[in-house]
Amino acid sequence: MKKYTVYLLVVCLYLLNASCALFGKKVGGLSVANKITEPSFVHLQGIQGYESVGRMYSKTIVSERKGEKLTQTEVKYADIDVKSEILLVDRGKALIYFLLKTIRSESNMDLADLAMPELNKEIKITMYPNAEVFDVEDRPKTSIFYVPPISLPLHKVKVGDTWPMKRIWLTAKTGIPIQIDLVTVYKNLLKCGKGDLCADLELSGKISLPTADKAKLNILSDMNGRILFSLKTGTVVWSSVRSSEEISVGGKTQVVQSCTNTALIEPLEHKIVDGSNLKCEPTDKTPMVWTLLK
Repeated sequence: MKKYTVYLLVVCLYLLNASCALFGKKVGGLSVANKITEPSFVHLQGIQGYESVGRMYSKTIVSERKGEKLTQTEVKYADIDVKSEILLVDRGKALIYFLLKTIRSESNMDLADLAMPELNKEIKITMYPNAEVFDVEDRPKTSIFYVPPISLPLHKVKVGDTWPMKRIWLTAKTGIPIQIDLVTVYKNLLKCGKGDLCADLELSGKISLPTADKAKLNILSDMNGRILFSLKTGTVVWSSVRSSEEISVGGKTQVVQSCTNTALIEPLEHKIVDGSNLKCEPTDKTPMVWTLLK
């Protein structure tokens, strides 16, 4: 073995760092694309006729807090498959027309709360390349359907960049305004699938009630998540989001804890993450990371 190879091995072992150039740095089993440093768009690609199926699992636990004790009052969940088809791409207006249809559902909740159609129902949605929602058929512009499903930047970005998102919508049942404030960090650019690159995005933020009387109602909120986004197809390959809200009003405290995991399961040539079991627990504190196909 040549001397410089031995030297590199010694350095790597000394630092206990598997990201040494000799071995190549990996994140969640995917190699980092170190040589690509130029900014690029992280956008929906708008491939007309492209069809995909995404799987989603979401669970919400509602509890009442008395002192340090939490008593569960309600558990909601949804385990669904949603088919997405790009009907039309209007390059002149920079609009992408989607058709969404829920083709499998095991749920005890209203899927509209997840901005998804009910089982065997379809929704037409029009978005800009940065996932800003232009129009949703038969849905009011104040609904959750007009909140972007993913926060993407307007301009070209590179690893290390951040961007904010703030949106307000009205709850369907009570009409109460809810505001979401998010910050997304472009953590890594990873090699994912054949000839594809994925943006590894981390998000953090909170939910608030902008019109509430803070003297009568107090809300503590925390949200964090991670997204693996394909630059080639402009789709979410995998995502995981957790949130917790503690709402105190009139001497009572309600705690709402949620988790939502998604994975691309079709087409098979673009599937790199194992989506066979996306079940999650809102109280789980383990780091969020995808499971690659074996």
